Amino acid sequence: MTFSTLINGQVQSQLSITDRGLAYGDGLFETCRLIDGVAPLLSLHWQRLCAGCIRLKLPNPFHSCADFAQKLSQVVPHNGGGLAKLILTRGSGGRGYLAPSDPVVSWILQGFPVPETPLEHYHQGVVVRRCALQLSVQPILAGLKHLNRLEQVLARAEWQDDGIFDGLLFDQNQRLIESTVCNIFVIKKDQLLTPLLDQSGVAGVMRAAIIESSSALALDIKETNITENQLLNADAAFLCNSVRGIIPIRAWHLDSGDIIKQWPIHPLQKKISQHWHPILNLPACQ
Repeated sequence: MTFSTLINGQVQSQLSITDRGLAYGDGLFETCRLIDGVAPLLSLHWQRLCAGCIRLKLPNPFHSCADFAQKLSQVVPHNGGGLAKLILTRGSGGRGYLAPSDPVVSWILQGFPVPETPLEHYHQGVVVRRCALQLSVQPILAGLKHLNRLEQVLARAEWQDDGIFDGLLFDQNQRLIESTVCNIFVIKKDQLLTPLLDQSGVAGVMRAAIIESSSALALDIKETNITENQLLNADAAFLCNSVRGIIPIRAWHLDSGDIIKQWPIHPLQKKISQHWHPILNLPACQ
C-alpha cells in the first residue's frame, strides 16, 4: 500500500525553515482514520478543525468539509485503511511572537498505516498509571488539538514498561483530564462521566462521537470534574480516541507493579463498542 504526503496541496517534502509551526508550535493538527478512502468521523474532525481555526484566528485552507475529505483521500490508499494526519500552521512571517496580520497558512497532510492494537486490549482491557506531570490550566487553549504537545511528550517519557498502555493526566487542581493520547470515561451506577475540558485537555473526536450518540444509545452522559477518588470508586472506566476506538481500562498500576485498582468490562462499554467499532472497522469489546 502506498501512502503519500501533500504540502499545501502539492506532492513534495519541503517546508520553509521560518514556518511558525516549527518555531512556535503555532497551529493545529488532526489525525483521521480512513476506511477505503472514507473517514467515518469526518464531520466531527471538520467541526473541531473549524473551531480551532476560529479560536486561533487561522484561515481555513479547505473550502468545505467535502474539500477536506477529498484531500484526506489523496494520501491514503482507497483499497484498505490508513491514517491521514493534517498539520496546519500559520505559515511564515511576522516579527517574533507577533503574528502576521494576514497570514498565509501552510498545511501538511501525511498518510500512514493504522497502528496495530492487540486484540486483548479490546477483550481484556489495558493497564494505566498516573503521570507525575500535571497539565497546565489554560482556558483559551482548552479543548484544542494544537501543536504544543510538550506536556504529553514529557508525560510519556515517564515510563518505559510495555505493559503500561497509557498514563493518566490530572491538572494542577487535581482534576482528571485525559490520558496522554486518549480521552477517558468513568462509569458509576450506569452513568457515564467524562472530564469537563474547559480548562485544559483535548476534546477528542471519539469522545464527541460517544456524546453525540447518547440519545440513540440511551446513554446518560455527564461532563463534569472528576477527582482521583471518584475514579477509584468507579464501577468501570475506558479510554477512547478516533484511531483505536474504545479501550477498557483493566487496572491502574503503580510503577512498582502494585495494583491500585482493577475494573471489569462494563455492559455499557460493550454497548458503545458494539455500536461504533463496526463503523471504525475495529474489534468490539467482548
